[in-house]
Amino acid sequence: MDRDLSRSRALLIGNAAYGHPDVPDLPGVPKSLAAMDKLLTGDLCGWPADRVTCLAEVGTPSELAVAAVAAVRDVEDVLLVYFVGHGAPTSDGRLALMLARTDPHPEALPHTAMLYENLASIMRGCPAATKLVILDCCHAELSTRSHFRFQSVSLSEAYPVDGLYAIGASAANRRAKSPLDGSMTFFTDAFVSVVEAGIPGLGPTLRLDQIFLDLRLRLLRANRPEPVESGIRGAHRFPFARNAAASAHPPARDTVPADPPARDPLAHDAMRAPAPHNSRRTVLMASASALLFSLGGIWLSGDRPRATALSPSDSHRPQPGPTRGGAPTASSTTPAASAVHDARPFVVRGAAPLAAPLSGDSFVTSVAFDTDGRTLASGGNDAMIHLWDVTDPARGVATVASLSGHEGSVESIAYSPDGTMLASAGDDATVRLWGTADPTRAAVVGRPLTGHRGAVWSVAYSPAGGMLASGGDDGTVRLWDVADPARARQLGAPLTTSRGSTGAVALGPDGRVLAAGCDNGDVLLWDVSAPARPVQLPKALLGHHRYVPSLAFAPDGRTLAAGSDDGTILLWNITDPSRPVRVGKPLTGHHDTVWSLAYSPDGRTLASGGNDRRIFLWNTADPARIVRIGQPLDGYHNDVSSVAIARSGRLMAGACGDGTVQLWRLNG
Repeated sequence: MDRDLSRSRALLIGNAAYGHPDVPDLPGVPKSLAAMDKLLTGDLCGWPADRVTCLAEVGTPSELAVAAVAAVRDVEDVLLVYFVGHGAPTSDGRLALMLARTDPHPEALPHTAMLYENLASIMRGCPAATKLVILDCCHAELSTRSHFRFQSVSLSEAYPVDGLYAIGASAANRRAKSPLDGSMTFFTDAFVSVVEAGIPGLGPTLRLDQIFLDLRLRLLRANRPEPVESGIRGAHRFPFARNAAASAHPPARDTVPADPPARDPLAHDAMRAPAPHNSRRTVLMASASALLFSLGGIWLSGDRPRATALSPSDSHRPQPGPTRGGAPTASSTTPAASAVHDARPFVVRGAAPLAAPLSGDSFVTSVAFDTDGRTLASGGNDAMIHLWDVTDPARGVATVASLSGHEGSVESIAYSPDGTMLASAGDDATVRLWGTADPTRAAVVGRPLTGHRGAVWSVAYSPAGGMLASGGDDGTVRLWDVADPARARQLGAPLTTSRGSTGAVALGPDGRVLAAGCDNGDVLLWDVSAPARPVQLPKALLGHHRYVPSLAFAPDGRTLAAGSDDGTILLWNITDPSRPVRVGKPLTGHHDTVWSLAYSPDGRTLASGGNDRRIFLWNTADPARIVRIGQPLDGYHNDVSSVAIARSGRLMAGACGDGTVQLWRLNG
């Protein structure tokens, strides 16, 4: 890459040896520091050797502070801070970066370790426009509170700040891991490997947020702790490295209308409402952060790593009785067949954000509207499910319940067709059922559904509500009899894909066809007319070349849409599921993973959300001639992880990795 880094600085900090007997040494730190130094000064990143400073085996916080201040004093463009070592929470919830002479006892820890907030203060005093943080330590997500200070008005006036972007090895209450044999820490090893290998299908340069997505998948597949990310303003756009895979695998995209310049995120700072944050032998270490902001529209928040919930309600009571199915997750379809026939067809021509921002806590992975559209459910990395009253969003949105039970991130949620039940899938390898007939008294029903060997990425109800499908990281799809949710049970043997992780599942509106999106880009179909004896259909849906994390059936059941990590959306006519036929050209426009798809109830509109921080609306009245509706909906500060459209067809929710959910009014 041709760029000038002579006014930038990379600060590499790490400790392998610790003097206190209660703090184990980390033999992999020296190799991790050396690997990061080699990566930065190599051909892919191109940092001058004299602009990379390594501070290893520092004894006290004052020594580190003096050295760090001296190193960043002349930095004007980019400041990169990398830390590898032990991280620990103080008694009041602050992140402490352990040094050689750190005393881990609670009363001594804040005085003998480098508090991250003090390191952040040094960074804040540096006039660099872009600040990048990589934390390979435990509990680093606790750094979030310090990151809020980077958006202060006085700082914006003092320097042309592009912002801060941070990634880290694990969530606030999780620990990172490091091998005992002296090799690199798992997180740094994976990070370096992703950059050195490059990412096929992307452009000539890699941003840190693009690297993060591949890093996350790599770590989760290796059963390592899930990394986290955060961002303020536009720092994620910094070209971190040359894409080593770009020339070998150029992106294949159809020509699309040029997008307008991205909106200046600084113009919306006054509208942001920050919140306290936010998706595995060995010495335990720690993690980084995910920042929450409010920007335009109604921003609800409360989901990805492991923080507290918004307005928690403890008065949960079980809701017994049979379930009646529901929408197959926000990245699936709105199934009610009756909604397809509207006496006055509503043609979406655009969308506008609704006002009154709310704030919350962590990365939101999934959203879903209940049947009547009055309640919105969100699930995320704080292991919580939040229920929101969206009866009159223009007047405000309130949390009516916060449900706990999962022991890890909530990866997918789906309402039953009658709205009385909610299914959730988690990276704790379980599926859970919740009675939601009265959202204010929502509570778990029955025992967790177990069997998956790894994270469960997706759940989908059958249109009649008696069956639930789940797909997981173990490459299986499981069918569950949930007619009596208190006594739910697995139907038959697991369906195996033999194609890696199953990132998405969807059930057709007639309840006969099951679709599963696979790690290698294939979409497999089964006839589940007899759920205990499903039959895999002979023809897989081919065309994508990378992971398929989103599927959606059109409400009439004739068309299946699939979104991929290659940034495209493909559609198939499955009127005859045994002979599926590709329809039209690939839908292009997203520049990265298409995480979620949602049809409007009448099937005339398809919404897509992606890792490029945008939502696209598509006119799907004629599946063979789909056109984009208006300009992309942007303003997000992280990937759009989930989209959902209410049964009215006039309200849409878009969830974001920065922990927010924005409500949009769909205009005719």
